[in-house]
This record gives sequence, structure tokens and C-alpha cells, in this order.
Amino acid sequence: MNKKRPTADMEKFLSYRLSIISRLINRRSTRYFNENYGLTLAEWRALAQIAAGKMNTVKAISEQTFSDKGLISRAITSLEKKGLIEGTPNPKDKRSMEYKLSAVGISIHDEIMPMRMEENALIAEIMTPEELELFKDVLARIQGHLNALD
Repeated sequence: MNKKRPTADMEKFLSYRLSIISRLINRRSTRYFNENYGLTLAEWRALAQIAAGKMNTVKAISEQTFSDKGLISRAITSLEKKGLIEGTPNPKDKRSMEYKLSAVGISIHDEIMPMRMEENALIAEIMTPEELELFKDVLARIQGHLNALD
């Protein structure tokens, strides 16, 4: 007996569409960071989190960015070797380090941020301000819902 298997148009899956959009953004960002600064996307994300001043340990950065702790650890090691960040022992946990931007790291971060803002505006330019606010709200609700499901 030939039973018809269920199939689906992947374009109808929200998770698929969000994943594709994320990959397209990441591909553009990766190319820019690599060609202009010799940075990986993970290095940029770690640098940006440290610059924001909220997340300055490997564990905190990996949790905030939903990235693998090993990936962030390698990015941190690379940023230290490039002289973009400096680490000091974490007073709350001697097994970890706290990081801050070096003078060179601050300069690179401040040079990159306008590009990131332009990239964000480029993505958003297809929406009206109202649509953009609604889109941000929906994304926040999706993220909150998924966090609650975990």
C-alpha cells in the first residue's frame, strides 16, 4: 500500500524563514568584519557585549548571545591576542576572567558601530516606523515565548 507521506513547503515555517534571514545578515556581517577588521562574527559579538558593559565574562557573553561557550572562549582568546580586550580575574569567581576593551578595542568598536547602525537601518528601510515597531514587538514576543518554553 502506498501511503502518501506528509510534506511541507519550508517557506511556510516561521523558524525556517527566521533562520534564513539570520544567515543572510550573518553572511553580510561576517564578510564585512573579516575584510575590514580581521574579526570573526563571534569576536565582534563578544567585543560588542564587552563594550556595552553588561556582559564581561565568557559565561555571561555566551548566555546573552545564545552562543556556544567554547566559541565565545576562542573569540575572547583571539581578541586578547589582537590586543582588543584585557582580562582580569573575576572577584566573584576566581576561575573566570572579566574583560574590558583596550584603547585599541574601544577605537575599533567605535569605528564599527556606525556601520552596524547603517546596516540596521538598511534592513529596516523597507518598513514604515509603525511596521518596524510592530515587527520589534513581535520579535520580542517570539523570543520571550521561546525562552519560556525552554
